[in-house]
Amino acid sequence: MKNIKRKLDNNGKFWITFAGDSITSCEWVHPNWREIVEYVLKNELSKAMIDWKKPSWGIRCFNWGLDGSTSTDIVERLGQITDSKPDMMIVMIGANDPPF
Repeated sequence: MKNIKRKLDNNGKFWITFAGDSITSCEWVHPNWREIVEYVLKNELSKAMIDWKKPSWGIRCFNWGLDGSTSTDIVERLGQITDSKPDMMIVMIGANDPPF
């Protein structure tokens, strides 16, 4: 939490990217992973923010979860996924990979 707060203080933003398959996507479920992580971080950081002019709202979460994605699909889209230059990336891949 200290690192996230420091990054917010220095840059005014902390971006988190989620990448993976339907377990990551969960866009039909509310709250989903993106919403839960964003809510918890903003809630906890709002308690720690002394300067009200630097709110925790600089936290943004981007969900690149796509139903049915395999590891190969994610690797092929990695350039697009990292275009936003996230400060943190949470990845869940492999559940849809064919067994060897």
